[in-house]
Amino acid sequence: MRIRPLSNRVLVRVDEQKTETEGGIALPDTAQEKPETGTVVAIGPGFIHPKTGVRSPMSVSVGERVMFHRLSGRHTVLDDDGLRIFDESEILAVLA
Repeated sequence: MRIRPLSNRVLVRVDEQKTETEGGIALPDTAQEKPETGTVVAIGPGFIHPKTGVRSPMSVSVGERVMFHRLSGRHTVLDDDGLRIFDESEILAVLA
């Protein structure tokens, strides 16, 4: 199934969460931190301003690594793949 985000939405493949420490100790689900980074898989065409009718360009592009708040975004139907959809404004930074 293909997903094409609309408006100013960004589809991100979230990085996998760590299930054990660097020393090899397994972490229970309650102690695992949710990932806050991922890779942009697809972007929408941009937001159209209602007064001017001008479409604003997206500030992220496909393939870039981004940072977001761990509670933001919406899980998609394809959540098994670790995909989440964000509004562009929920993306905090592009990682260099």
